[in-house]
Amino acid sequence: MDAKELMAVLDRGEDSSRQFKANVLNGLSFAQELVALSNANGGEVYIGVADDGSVAGLAKKDISRLNQLVSNAASQMVRLRLILLQKMLHTQMAL
Repeated sequence: MDAKELMAVLDRGEDSSRQFKANVLNGLSFAQELVALSNANGGEVYIGVADDGSVAGLAKKDISRLNQLVSNAASQMVRLRLILLQKMLHTQMAL
């Protein structure tokens, strides 16, 4: 995605499959957002973008913190049973 494509996405604003976050400070809240998006057939989260679509950006020091927070939210706070349910459905469909 180039800058022009990104600006077009941001101009469309938030909806049920596209969320803007100026910053992420709470891992649990972010994990809940990920689960909500996955339950709605997926979506995109743009971190460093204000709710109005303006680019707030991120400080360089926040990048590693956010990488860790996002990784932890996705791997530790999203319940495994969602993955197991998916595997069970695939197994039942194959029968």
